[in-house]
Amino acid sequence: MTHEELLREIEKAKVSKATALDLSNKGLTNLPPEIGQLTDLIYLNLGDNQLVELPSEICQLINLTKLELWKNQLTRLPLEICQLKKLTILDLSGNKIAPTLSEICQVTSLTELNISWNQLIHLPPAICQLVNLRKIDVWGNQLTKLPSEIYQLTNLRSLNIGHNQLHQLPPELFQLKNLTSLNLGVYHLTTLPPELFQLTNLTKVNLSGNQLTTLPPEIAHLSNLTELNLWDNKLNKLPPELFQLSNLIRLYLGSNQLTDLPPEICQLSKLELLWLYGNRLTALPPEICKLTQLKIFRLGGNRLTDPPLETAKQGIEAIRRYFDTKEKCTQPLNEVKIILIGDGAAGKTSLAKQLLGQPFNKNEDSTHGINIRGWEQEVGGRKIRIDLLHKSNSREKFHVIDSSDQTETKSKTLSSVSITLA
Repeated sequence: MTHEELLREIEKAKVSKATALDLSNKGLTNLPPEIGQLTDLIYLNLGDNQLVELPSEICQLINLTKLELWKNQLTRLPLEICQLKKLTILDLSGNKIAPTLSEICQVTSLTELNISWNQLIHLPPAICQLVNLRKIDVWGNQLTKLPSEIYQLTNLRSLNIGHNQLHQLPPELFQLKNLTSLNLGVYHLTTLPPELFQLTNLTKVNLSGNQLTTLPPEIAHLSNLTELNLWDNKLNKLPPELFQLSNLIRLYLGSNQLTDLPPEICQLSKLELLWLYGNRLTALPPEICKLTQLKIFRLGGNRLTDPPLETAKQGIEAIRRYFDTKEKCTQPLNEVKIILIGDGAAGKTSLAKQLLGQPFNKNEDSTHGINIRGWEQEVGGRKIRIDLLHKSNSREKFHVIDSSDQTETKSKTLSSVSITLA
């Protein structure tokens, strides 16, 4: 957008008393003073341009409540920014602001501040003046410490301090009892600070990109969690206490070192998303099928054989079908077949009658063809159906086949009939 085009756009907004103006992605390198004439503006978007500074006239936008300045080249804001008494949302992500936020700390009406991906070295103690802040995002800066005064931001609900150079968290941070969202991603944590589990109002926690090898049992204290991100750590097992987080809806466990998934996973009955990509799993517990709310299930990058990875990649419904079929195929048949084969008049019919508990008849007629007899027998507290088949043949043996696939082979000679149980 040329300078002339920009002036026409501003004039147009002035005449129409526009309350919103989107000038994002227009290739702007500067903002003319005329922008201050748009006193009816409530929303102004200047994101994704090449602005290096803002004119002081910006302070004349007295009704402005939301200002987006993301992805520019700003190194600071004009001191007059503090005159925007109604400004509640300020997005400065992706600029070059350094080293502090002294000007912004004067905008006490702010409820949301996004200063991620800048060049901040530290947050000034004056940050505590933003008493109305409910959300602050400082991801991707160069912060080495946080001010102890941060505990004074008692209205804070969301805090994103991941991907910085912080060596430790101030104890005062854990006095923010109203926090519902906490991002400690890419923080080089090897263990979790015990104080974290005092923040029992948390519903969303991001611990991705750390060096965690285990989770402490105290994780169960965060009972209000609906989302837990543990992506890209070094976890090799999951504690049973994790499965006490019955309100979890989204659980990210990708890129860890897990070798098995405990059956207790089924206790997370509200789970809709489960991400296990890039672990060392070879099998899934059948209990996974009890997660009836599960919609997104990622298992790629594992070594699954049960179910096969090709099946698992088709999604949770394919996995359910696999385990359902597998269960049906392993149900006990409770049947045994015995086949008696031998020469005529060798005594097969008499043997069959003896097994059935019938009296011996020395004048028994020879069997012509195949004779099948059946009866039920109680073994080990369960009833088993046994079928006897006997026919004339030069080979004399019979087989007992049990559906459990456990076989036992015995031989016994009776007259001219060789009996084999297999």
